[in-house]
Amino acid sequence: MRLSLRRLVTLLTACTVLLAASALAATQCVVCEKNLGERFFWVTSPVLTERQPVCLACAKLETACFVCRIPVKAHSFKLEDGRRFCDRHARSLILDQREADGIFTDAKREMFRLLRGSGEMPNLNVSMKLVDGKVMTGLAKQLGLGHDQFTTVGLTRTRKDGAECFHTVFLLNGQTRSGLLAAGAHEYAHAWMNENVPPDRKLDPDAVEGFCELMAYKVMSDLREETEKQIILKNAYTRGQIDTFVQAEDEHHFHRIVHWVKSGVGERIKSSRTTTGLDLKRQDQPRLPSWPQAVPTPVPDTLQLKGISGRPGRWLALINNETLRAGESARVRVAATNVLVRCLAITEQSAMIELVATGERRTLSLPPR
Repeated sequence: MRLSLRRLVTLLTACTVLLAASALAATQCVVCEKNLGERFFWVTSPVLTERQPVCLACAKLETACFVCRIPVKAHSFKLEDGRRFCDRHARSLILDQREADGIFTDAKREMFRLLRGSGEMPNLNVSMKLVDGKVMTGLAKQLGLGHDQFTTVGLTRTRKDGAECFHTVFLLNGQTRSGLLAAGAHEYAHAWMNENVPPDRKLDPDAVEGFCELMAYKVMSDLREETEKQIILKNAYTRGQIDTFVQAEDEHHFHRIVHWVKSGVGERIKSSRTTTGLDLKRQDQPRLPSWPQAVPTPVPDTLQLKGISGRPGRWLALINNETLRAGESARVRVAATNVLVRCLAITEQSAMIELVATGERRTLSLPPR
């Protein structure tokens, strides 16, 4: 389940409002486009980089854009479920199932890359439905979530048939592309957890949501969607677990976090800055039900280029345990530590990298066949 920061707070808390004088540069109200009076409001939106000037009359409007939270007039674009949108965001909404399918496929592709080798990857057994606010609210009530209308932007239902799992992801329409992509990544993480976390592994609900938000955060980071990253970090519904997960990844390693989610000790990460925050179960502890334990691949003691995939212009380089595109950076496992590596260029047989800490550049080549 994913909740929207934009609807968890009221207009006054979602937007920082500052009273300004006419001497400032703004001359027109962003809502009615009329000249500003001697006094007006500066409104800071969670999705816009610049403050927006709003006249005193428009600041009193009771409706606001679902995306940016800027006030809108009664004749603004409106969906059947009652949500309204400003002219700026009404042009970029995702309302078509086919377009949403493509975005969800992109989210799955990014999640495949991040979680590869960490368990079963839901693919053909996961479907996505784009629904309006009324349907989403009804689904949330059926699950006993009890949230206010339109706060839920994604839900996942998993049906188990013997050893098989079948997942249905519901995403709220009327989101921007980046918002829908983040929600899709979050909900795919729920499907992955439902299929890969053992029945005897107990996790706090906030930790579950925190891990799913971490996955959405990583996808947004890889795609350089900075605004959506900040929305994720400011979303309070994980009760601080998203901050803990992000800090824990920085201190430890992403794959250790995944391991903790699947077979760790404790229902939530209590501390991101100590090893006790990510304790794992001992290998010799009995577990019911039990599954064969795969022997982990030895961690290389040097940076190695293990493979190259893709096509010209879109190459992917597998360096130790991380897959990178040209221009991407990641912490790569080397022996008992992590090294921050930036991939500069990739060819069919080699990858040029930079060690971020020292600025040293290296060319890694594929081993001879």
